[in-house]
Amino acid sequence: FAITSSTTLGWNLLAEMEKGSIDVQCHTKTHRNLDVSKGKESFRDYFASMKTELVEPARAIGIHLNKKVAYLAYPYGETNNLVVALMEKTGYRGGFTVERGGNPFFADRYRIRRSMIYGTYTLREFESNLATFSEEEPGEARVPGPRITKESPSWASQGHP
Repeated sequence: FAITSSTTLGWNLLAEMEKGSIDVQCHTKTHRNLDVSKGKESFRDYFASMKTELVEPARAIGIHLNKKVAYLAYPYGETNNLVVALMEKTGYRGGFTVERGGNPFFADRYRIRRSMIYGTYTLREFESNLATFSEEEPGEARVPGPRITKESPSWASQGHP
């Protein structure tokens, strides 16, 4: 996120929260959906944009909060294999979707489920979000395929086979 208005948390408040044991992590630079390219965006431009979305907020948090980030909450809960590969390459240790449910010990660390909790929830709604688990076997795929492939026009236009 970018701190651009008085309605967002400022660096001083984030530093105070860190001192109070709240772990501040990343949520990208612009809150763009990471899973899709924009319009006629070339693969090269998409790749560069994804790198910026991941690197810039981590750098800002490092400067302002004097810490190295390890996790990213995906905007809209969306990601793809390219973004995950970039995350691994740039030092992230995991990522959070908005898919509700529990996480078994063998969950993909770059597709960790999390429940969105809204300020309007009743206590009952809040409790139901905490108690949601589903059965899952090791190796079961819950990973959508990437939306950008070698067959995508933007990939082909870059001269890739």
